[in-house]
Formats: sequence, C-alpha cells, structure tokens
Amino acid sequence: MIEAVIFDKDGVLMLTELIYHKAYQDALRYFGARGEYTWEEHRKRNGMRTSETFLVLRKKFGLTISLDEFIPEYRKRYTDLIMAEGLTVPEGVRELLFALKKINMPISIATGGSRKSTDLTLEKTELASEFEIVVTSDDVAKGKPDPEIFLLAAKRMGVPPHKCLVIGDSINDVLGAKAAGMKVIAITDDFYSRDPELALPDIEVNEFKEITLEMIKSI
Repeated sequence: MIEAVIFDKDGVLMLTELIYHKAYQDALRYFGARGEYTWEEHRKRNGMRTSETFLVLRKKFGLTISLDEFIPEYRKRYTDLIMAEGLTVPEGVRELLFALKKINMPISIATGGSRKSTDLTLEKTELASEFEIVVTSDDVAKGKPDPEIFLLAAKRMGVPPHKCLVIGDSINDVLGAKAAGMKVIAITDDFYSRDPELALPDIEVNEFKEITLEMIKSI
C-alpha cells in the first residue's frame, strides 16, 4: 500500500521542459557548439542533472569550456526565460496535492534541478508552501536514473521505499524509481522518451489531470 508520494518537478508540477531546451540551445550556441541541440536529444536527458547533461553535451558538440563557465550562462538564460514567460502548472496538480494533504499522506519533490532553480520555479508557481521536503541535485552525489535522490526523499519522509510512489515524466524517473524499489506513474505525453526494454512504469497517463487519489491507492 502506498504511504507517500514523490513528485518529479519539471514537466510534472510545472511545464518547464521547453524553457530548459531553449536555455541549453542558447547557451550552447553562445559557446560555439558544433551542431544543433535538438528536441530529441533533449528528451534523452530529461531528468538528468545539469552537470551530467553538460558532460555529455560538451563531448557531443566539441566544446572545450568547463562546467563552471557553462553554468552561469545557461542559468542566466533559463532565469530570463522564466521571468519573461512565466510557468504553467498543469491541470490537476493543485487538486491532487490538496487531496493528498487532506488524508495526511507525506509528499516530497525529487528533482534533477539545482536548489537555486528549484526555489525560483516553486516561488514562481506558488507551489513552495505545498512541500516541506524538496530534494535537489545539490543534495545527492548521483543524478537520475540513479535511485539516490528517490531514496533520500523517502528517508526524509520517514517512509520505506517500497511504500513510496514516484510521479514522473521521463524514462530516467522510471529507471530511478524502479531501482529504488518504488512504484511509478509516468506521464507519457509528447515529451516522454519511451524505452520499454529499459523499464516500464506501473501506470501510464497522458496528462497529469488523469492521476487521482483512487489511482494512487490502487497501486
């Protein structure tokens, strides 16, 4: 029986992936990347930490810069886009959070984003007050699909991993959740990169609003 829910942030609680993609594109162009950072390429990295994504992209695009050089340029573009365009919270998010709190089910966030960007986006969407436990890439040594971030979220909630449910939108969420011994609901929309040979979620939905309290209790 599920006793706690762990949410991925980007693409689940808020629609940020297009902003992430554009920020990466702009920063890579700034540093003279050889080639185009496509949406398909971005989907493969969905859920990964920025530092790990950068190491892959630096090699792929023939860059010689360091992570310390790339991060400020990338984050500036990301922040500017958020401030200019704002963020959308998917339909059903606030309703499900309310329903979970009503039955006192512990909830947390496990995100591959940094603490700084996470605080910014939670404030921008007015979701900060909904979560007491927020685990970011700054809190772990390894990013998704490693299970460390999900296991730490479970530990901080005081709930055994096998009684936790992850709600995510990427194959890396599914892999990480399964490796942690958790159940997982995947939002398999157009942004999802499906690879059934690697892992399958327990439940697939097309949109967040399809997820209900009854669905969670049934897993």
